[in-house]
Amino acid sequence: MLTRKTIAEHEVREVELPKRKVKLLVGPETLGSQGLNFGVTEVPPHTAMDFHVHEGAEEIIYILSGWGEVVVDGQTEPLKPGTAVYFPRQASHSVKNLSDETMKFTFCFSPPFWVGGGQAE
Repeated sequence: MLTRKTIAEHEVREVELPKRKVKLLVGPETLGSQGLNFGVTEVPPHTAMDFHVHEGAEEIIYILSGWGEVVVDGQTEPLKPGTAVYFPRQASHSVKNLSDETMKFTFCFSPPFWVGGGQAE
């Protein structure tokens, strides 16, 4: 049984996905959360993530640094620090970093998703 309730970013492994790096901070396998997970993603300067869909989970992201745009089901909106974005289940989406700095954002999935795709068990 997990009793720890805190974790630092430097304590989790970084996962390299196409056009981004991800660290899962809170999830079933880290702090034992059951209904969601939470982490951080970094997108290199002038890079667009591939369009993708999460079949079984909702997602929220919150931009910490960098700026660009997000496309959700064909609708494009600007991104800058302090912006939150909601992705409904099965929404096709992509994040594009248009800035000269690394874009960093937090993410939260409910129910939990394994980093790289797939629902946590």
